[in-house]
Amino acid sequence: MFARSIQLPTVGRLKRGWGKWHGRLPVCQLADPLDLVIEVPRTEPVEPFAELAALFAATFGQLREDFADELFQSYEFYKKADLDEGGFSEADFAEHPAVRSREDVWAVLRPYRLCLFSPAI
Repeated sequence: MFARSIQLPTVGRLKRGWGKWHGRLPVCQLADPLDLVIEVPRTEPVEPFAELAALFAATFGQLREDFADELFQSYEFYKKADLDEGGFSEADFAEHPAVRSREDVWAVLRPYRLCLFSPAI
């Protein structure tokens, strides 16, 4: 099978292989670009999904802020459950970066991939 490559103004170069479009998506708030995977049927245009990816990159700073509270609350819930059930100790958690508040969440989490899929898949 021959790979197909296209250049889009919204996300740059995308290459099709294994039934998906692959590229790299620069996001201002991240040191490294995200792997971008767009899975659409060959007959479906990739451009609308590329526009969604570009919108994600443009609004990532706000999304990060919006998700910080929920991510921290989830972390606290699961940490408490792990401690209560005896599966982990405070010493176990001390071996990893501390997440003491919502401000610490993004120091520990690093997004690395954005996957977009067509409902037709």
